[in-house]
Amino acid sequence: VIIYQESGSTAQQFKFVKNSDGSYRIYTKASSDASCVEVDDALTSSGANVQQWTANGHACQNWYLTQVDYQVEEEESSVEESSVEQSSEEESSSTTTQLAASALVDGAYYMIQNVNSGLYMEVEGAAAANSTNVQQWGAYGASAHNVWRAEYAGSGYYKLYSKLPCFATRLIIHRRILLLILFYLIG
Repeated sequence: VIIYQESGSTAQQFKFVKNSDGSYRIYTKASSDASCVEVDDALTSSGANVQQWTANGHACQNWYLTQVDYQVEEEESSVEESSVEQSSEEESSSTTTQLAASALVDGAYYMIQNVNSGLYMEVEGAAAANSTNVQQWGAYGASAHNVWRAEYAGSGYYKLYSKLPCFATRLIIHRRILLLILFYLIG
């Protein structure tokens, strides 16, 4: 999974289906809901890749959503590998509440935590550039690289915007295709 500017593609639309434990499975419209967002190989380490995979019921495909009252202000990256707990008010510019509703709030900001690892979905290196990878990492609180704005796209699907300065950047499913290009020199 990568971030990319809005393209109107179904690869930028996600369906959040609530599980009995309060977590969500995030299905991808591009797969006709056959695949969902998960942590690669059910890894529990910081830096593990977030990817699309066939839905199989494993905990690495389940996510807790925490609605965040995100304050826009100058900030530093406040990510810590070993911590997954919310910090005190002094350390964070946000307040959080566990999402209880069955649907996301259109326009609301969320931190997305993997059930299996306890780590959060974030933009790798806090880079606001097309094709930047999405991974999991610990967090002391809400920061631009680990906060996502949900926008309702219709038919039960949402688009997720990264809170990084490049506001038009959205979470997208990335399919890697190897292209072989042969150049012939005439001479």
